Amino acid sequence: MSRWGPQPPLAEVWKVPTGPRSQQAAEQDKAAGGRAARVVRLLDGRTATGSIRLKHFPKSRRIYAYLRYSVDGRTRTKYAGDATADTREKALKRAWSHAQTDGLMVEQAADD
Repeated sequence: MSRWGPQPPLAEVWKVPTGPRSQQAAEQDKAAGGRAARVVRLLDGRTATGSIRLKHFPKSRRIYAYLRYSVDGRTRTKYAGDATADTREKALKRAWSHAQTDGLMVEQAADD
């Protein structure tokens, strides 16, 4: 697939599939390379389990990825990059790769 196709991406690529949370967690685990690869290190030494949210904006031909995790009941979101791909699995793998290589798995002081 080219970087941006002539048509918007299929909804099945970016929409969260229905099913139990355990199935959604397994999908994230597989794409990240295991549950341990989803750990976000927080400033205070604690950890949180991250997940990737894929988002498609109307009239766009791209899929955007966001790393999400919760700290003290509040959701933190960081832009992880372009995740345009043919399948949801490929899009999630691409997004996790961005998050892991771009330093997003460690909370920064500027997040507050």
